[in-house]
Amino acid sequence: MTGRIIAHVMGGTRSSLSKLRRVPPFAWDAAIALGALGLGLIQVASEPADPRFEEADALAVGLVALQTLPLALRRRAPLVVLAVLSAALLVHSALGYHNGIGTATPWLALLTAAMQQPPARSARGYALAVPTIVAFGLLSPSEPGAVTLIVVALTYLGAWLLGVLLRSRHELRLEAERRLEQLEAQQDLRAREAVASERTTLALELHDAVGHGVSAMLLQAGAGRAVLEAGGGVDAAREALVGIEAAGRRAMGELDRMLGMLHGETSPAALPAPGLGALRELARDATALGLAVDVRETGVPGLVAPEVHAAAYRIVQEALTNAGRHGTGGTAEVVVAWDDDAVAIEICNAVAPNGARHRGRHGLEGMTRRAQLVGGTVTAGPDAGRWRVAARLPVRRS
Repeated sequence: MTGRIIAHVMGGTRSSLSKLRRVPPFAWDAAIALGALGLGLIQVASEPADPRFEEADALAVGLVALQTLPLALRRRAPLVVLAVLSAALLVHSALGYHNGIGTATPWLALLTAAMQQPPARSARGYALAVPTIVAFGLLSPSEPGAVTLIVVALTYLGAWLLGVLLRSRHELRLEAERRLEQLEAQQDLRAREAVASERTTLALELHDAVGHGVSAMLLQAGAGRAVLEAGGGVDAAREALVGIEAAGRRAMGELDRMLGMLHGETSPAALPAPGLGALRELARDATALGLAVDVRETGVPGLVAPEVHAAAYRIVQEALTNAGRHGTGGTAEVVVAWDDDAVAIEICNAVAPNGARHRGRHGLEGMTRRAQLVGGTVTAGPDAGRWRVAARLPVRRS
């Protein structure tokens, strides 16, 4: 029960504070000005008769008003307000009236000036306040002592220094908020870039893996149809169907992994992608589709990051898929050459006279994108009657 009461009270307090924060600053300043005016008038009216002071009259009330009401504009023109309050104070004292609100309102105006203006500008307000204090001491009938005037001057100096400190803290807070907003914007940008990169990776994996499987099934189906049309044996047709089944299972396995990524079960980096060591197995798969593949390797292998391994494998896979779909058969050559800072991969195959125009645009773009993601390059095009794909991917030495 007590906890509920405390929670209710705290909730009401937070609600009240929230409402107070929504009050416009000018309303607060106007309330302060009216309060100061009331205090000044009460002080002037309550002072006992003293031969040293003039009796309070309408002019005294007007001067007290000039010493208080301009505070409503202290945030908009603090130095102007300070000058008006100081002038009214001096006239009030020079005419022999009781001090009224005294030096309190110029002090508040100086504090506001230091909070609102740069130090070099607000220092002019303090330079105005010091002569005002001296003149006030000389003109006031009460004849305040030198010690009192020094204390008042130091109080004004403290107001100026406090205002400068508060302004500095406010600027630091704004700068921290600005940097926090920039950091949040950068983090949001990085997050969007990461999502875009993950989607790109997913699209490339989907195209290369599933597309390769579908192409293999189409080639096997075409081979099986050709066998049946030629009156071939059942064993040859069965072999084509087995190849179609195997290719379909591989494609479905890749598709299941893609769906796992979409559902957040795995990340692109967690996908079990084959690498350069699986090129000969890839060559055997291509041979089963009727495309002979000769894989050669030169140089000393270096240290290759997993993403480079995956990029190299997918580039060769896409090139061989295109060779099977658009080439003239025969033998495709895959050469892997290692040097000090890169691995160069070249895939060449015979191409029909018009075969270049039928090359898959998306496949070439995918190979280029894969190489770029790991800091490499890919070029593709006809070369002396053959179609040549050349990739260069970075490696590092131990």
